[in-house]
Amino acid sequence: LSTGSTSGPLPLSTGSTSKPLPISTGSISEPLSSSSCTTHEVSPTTSHSVTSSHSDTLKETVAHAISVQHQRYGDDVTYNASLSSPNIVKFIPLSKSTKSFLDRAAEVLNLSARSYFKIIKVARTIADLDGAKDIKESHITEALSFRYQPPTNLF
Repeated sequence: LSTGSTSGPLPLSTGSTSKPLPISTGSISEPLSSSSCTTHEVSPTTSHSVTSSHSDTLKETVAHAISVQHQRYGDDVTYNASLSSPNIVKFIPLSKSTKSFLDRAAEVLNLSARSYFKIIKVARTIADLDGAKDIKESHITEALSFRYQPPTNLF
């Protein structure tokens, strides 16, 4: 999970008596990852990494993702972000392992139902941009990285 401009791991309270969740820039680590110690790398994007030479490619990628969404939903919905909770269940199936990963993240990060479904919508958009048919754990990881993280050291 990306923690913005901070460096090093940040302890994130899980609201229980278990150990804090270590959050490091670039990956999710124990206890959130599966018991097989899988990590999912998420490369941060900076304004310097997106240049004008990539502009056309980015436009094509976004246009393709929008086209895929229109084909998936027909006239019912325009974009992933517009999906209601029942439509998320209807249109965005998760594999058993991906759902298990998201359920574990929701438990550890104490996500509300609203946040849970937002993560799925964002992960679906990331998968569309990635050209993936199914949402993978790496898409869930990246979607989680976009969640608001309040500053820890204001003063």
